[in-house]
Amino acid sequence: MRKTKQKQLLPEVIIRPTSSVSEQYRTISANISFSMKDKKFKTILVTSPEASAGKSTTITNVAAILASQGKKVLLLDCDLRKPSIHRKLNIPNNKGLSNIIANDVPIDECIQIKDQIPNLSIITSGPIPTNPSNLITSDKMDVIIKELKDSELFDIIMIDTPPTLVVSDSQTLASKVDASVIITKYNQTKKEELNLTIKALSNVKSNILGCIINEQPVSEHDYYYGA
Repeated sequence: MRKTKQKQLLPEVIIRPTSSVSEQYRTISANISFSMKDKKFKTILVTSPEASAGKSTTITNVAAILASQGKKVLLLDCDLRKPSIHRKLNIPNNKGLSNIIANDVPIDECIQIKDQIPNLSIITSGPIPTNPSNLITSDKMDVIIKELKDSELFDIIMIDTPPTLVVSDSQTLASKVDASVIITKYNQTKKEELNLTIKALSNVKSNILGCIINEQPVSEHDYYYGA
């Protein structure tokens, strides 16, 4: 019974690699890979204007695709308020980023792997702290990002963050990484919200690679990626 549950919680690209949705994730991954290679980016932040846009689902699937292509990928959950990466991958969250920042737990003690997804490493959010903004804006967070970026253990670091228009965490982090990707949801995300998100990220001089629209009608493309 437990194995069945775990299988269901694996990314779509692992459970149904030939589905149309998985093909769209591959297109997104290819565009991101091209952008990173062309501009020598290594750290990619993923955010959305609002909650429930499919941000964490998208980043998990893209990370799995990139790992399956032989890239050494780190998936880092920087949403210290409502983390979900650990649930999507069915892994523990008792030790993660919040422990590294607040308790000086070594990074390597917090890295987890999934046997079903070779080349993918994960650092979950860790226990939800009482002061998430203080941890995200701390000097320690700067040190962690630099250490991960300088590490030869990873080719790509994918960073999940809270919605940009809900809290300021994603803006803070966007100023520390190489580039950002915005996730929106069809018939949910308003144009004004997207524009405000672009403006907020631009204000911290973030390199915005593009926008992904989730859950478009079947008659249209499932996802759109554009610079």
